[in-house]
Amino acid sequence: MVVWPLAFWRTCESKTTPLVIAVDYARTTATSLCVIVYYLAIVEGYRCERLFSRFCKSWHYFLVPTVVSVALPHLFVQPRLWPYAVILLTLEYIGYMVLLPFGLFQQVARDTPAVKRRWLYTLQMTIVPIVSLTAAFLWSAIFLPRGERAATDGERALVAFTCLFCSFPLVALANGMVRKMRDGPPLYNHAVIYYLVLGSLIIPRLLQAEMTFLRNKVMSSLLFALYDLVGDLAVPYTDMLQVNVTRWLTRPRNDRSAKPAQKIGCPSSECESHTEHIETMTSSNKGTAASISRLSSGEPRHSSSEIHQSVMRMGRRMRSASTSLSSIKSTLDLQSNFIAFDFRPRYLRALRDQQYAYNQAESLILIFINLSLISMEQLLHPFSLPRLLERLGGLGVLVAIEMACEVILFMVTVRLHNLPMLRSENEPGVLTFKLMTLFVASTAFASTFSHWIAMSLLRDLQPAVYGDVKLLEFCPHSAYTHIPQMT
Repeated sequence: MVVWPLAFWRTCESKTTPLVIAVDYARTTATSLCVIVYYLAIVEGYRCERLFSRFCKSWHYFLVPTVVSVALPHLFVQPRLWPYAVILLTLEYIGYMVLLPFGLFQQVARDTPAVKRRWLYTLQMTIVPIVSLTAAFLWSAIFLPRGERAATDGERALVAFTCLFCSFPLVALANGMVRKMRDGPPLYNHAVIYYLVLGSLIIPRLLQAEMTFLRNKVMSSLLFALYDLVGDLAVPYTDMLQVNVTRWLTRPRNDRSAKPAQKIGCPSSECESHTEHIETMTSSNKGTAASISRLSSGEPRHSSSEIHQSVMRMGRRMRSASTSLSSIKSTLDLQSNFIAFDFRPRYLRALRDQQYAYNQAESLILIFINLSLISMEQLLHPFSLPRLLERLGGLGVLVAIEMACEVILFMVTVRLHNLPMLRSENEPGVLTFKLMTLFVASTAFASTFSHWIAMSLLRDLQPAVYGDVKLLEFCPHSAYTHIPQMT
């Protein structure tokens, strides 16, 4: 991953046109191959023979986006071919975002007998890539220029947290959709969120790496980690709250729809006359008993009635309070709710896999950005061992903060909530699949956005040299620098 920003920077500095075009083709080829492996792994796992078998069945879905992406670097560097390049770029986005996932997952739904709701599965697995790619480009276009204009660590932290909070609704929507899926491979669906997670974290981590003082980096990393910890702990409670609210909203409707029981055994006229006769006898008996009671006791009747009513009201209030406390306790008890609402083991597995995927992607993007910054700094300035050790030590502190919050999350999830999260890591092939999908997704992401990452780091390291230089001026022979200007 670190290779792509460094390769873009060094080739553009050399001003060698063939070398720049060659790097563009290498980036495009690597991105296309990683995307192909990524989509195939989501539906078939990590075994090479199954990946190849699925590719033989669905190669035509990958053909058009791959050919278009390979042809783009040559078209964008020729001004007379720019109209065709814009058309092909639009076709590439539509192919990768809509046609490829829709066709591939629809084919998987047809070939898999266990998929009962085929169209629902296809739409769910198509919406997540659309949201991921669209959000990644929007966040880069909106928040990256604001981050570059930030002059102090406080301004960078403000932009970073603004980006993080703005990305929360889309991330929560995609995670909730994948977590509650009932079709498709239960062990592989969670990997579809990697691109969205990387896109939501790239700007905050990039701004954090550009902070001047180490204490500000540590404080921002601690706030990021606490934000993620609170969010991960709140996910199961949010799902339980949603289920309880749905049950509460649907209960009055069911009560209103219930019809009263019909009286049977006598005609209506006879029943009414018989009821009136019973009520008359009951009222006369009550009046006689009340008269005898007043004569014998000498106390007014209403005093005992008021005492009885006050006792009944107090009992109702106590029962209502105990009912509210028991309702809150039952809502917070995850195990009881999982049993009461018949949550399947698939949900628990998806919950754990999503937490793992998010935390690992966050740690990876943190290490990637900081290693890119350290490498560029060592190449731009004379080698300094104390400075290198200081940078590596700061990176170690940031990683330690992330790991500490992950340990807290694991302890709360397993010990306090008593959720079965340990067995998922010991199954054969699970760790291999997670690492493979994370690697191909992060490689594709880094190669796609390497020009933005490299330019942002250069402006931070040498603002006097690269502060006012635009991306197109820095590397006019690269196709990736022309794309923002044409779109």
